[in-house]
Amino acid sequence: MVLVYPEFQADKVFTWARGHEDRVTVLFPAPPMLTKCLGRVLREAHQGKTILAWGDRGCIENLKHRLESSGIETYEFLPDEAG
Repeated sequence: MVLVYPEFQADKVFTWARGHEDRVTVLFPAPPMLTKCLGRVLREAHQGKTILAWGDRGCIENLKHRLESSGIETYEFLPDEAG
């Protein structure tokens, strides 16, 4: 599962991921690393991990579009509902 969060609220992101490092990958797809992030997301999604991509709205939208073009569904991360 790939979650996307076009915000900079690191406290919410890392609080959500704390204690689940074996099942969750948190990444920040900055422009020069977007292709590398895309490869990592594809590999880890196929392994059954949950990925949370967060940060700059433009980068997140670009990553989301590229993932969906590759057949990977993305979901909006809602920290207030995530617990």
